[in-house]
Amino acid sequence: MKPSFSPTRIKINGGLPHFDDDGNVMLRALSLSPGASRRDSRLETPMSSGLHLFLQGVVHAVLSGVVVSIVLCPVMIGFASIIFSHPEFSEALPMLTKLVFASSVVHQLVITSLSPLPFAIGQVQDTGMIFLASMASSIMTELGPAVPLEERIATVLVHLSICTVLVGLGLILTGKARLASFVQYLPTPVIGGYLAYVGFFMVKGGVSLTTGVGLVSVQGWG
Repeated sequence: MKPSFSPTRIKINGGLPHFDDDGNVMLRALSLSPGASRRDSRLETPMSSGLHLFLQGVVHAVLSGVVVSIVLCPVMIGFASIIFSHPEFSEALPMLTKLVFASSVVHQLVITSLSPLPFAIGQVQDTGMIFLASMASSIMTELGPAVPLEERIATVLVHLSICTVLVGLGLILTGKARLASFVQYLPTPVIGGYLAYVGFFMVKGGVSLTTGVGLVSVQGWG
């Protein structure tokens, strides 16, 4: 039997309704019902909801950063070892590895602040590593032992930096001029062959780094 609330059982005190004992019991029962919690959750302020979303985003960003760091740190060390694979770089390899890490940090900061894709990961690209490694080894060989080691390493770093800046400017101008569509005129076998050689170069560099044996040519693999 449902209780009936008549006007005689309700008193107004200070503009607020007050029920008698039966009415107060009913209100307490309604406040403890499952539907009451759902109604209270719908009454959350936008500020509390925004704070919850902000904290959730911070946690996700921190966890993603930790995972990406765990994956990319060994990759950066391997890239540095492959780029500076010339024997003359062995003494300065720790410092050169730090430079590779620093360049990746700068790359990521630029992407995060200027790119329309802030979630992209900035690192040394494996597609251009072939040219970087070839240039570094060629410059060291061309200068020879007659030039002090510090000057040779400085020359290599300056050349790599200049070439990287020029390539970056070329890519920016290509994007601004809407010329990226001309890439489709390149034959597909050419692009496929280049990407295949990138994979071969990475495998060769990884095997050489793991075994400590320089795999300069196929004839020397036996």
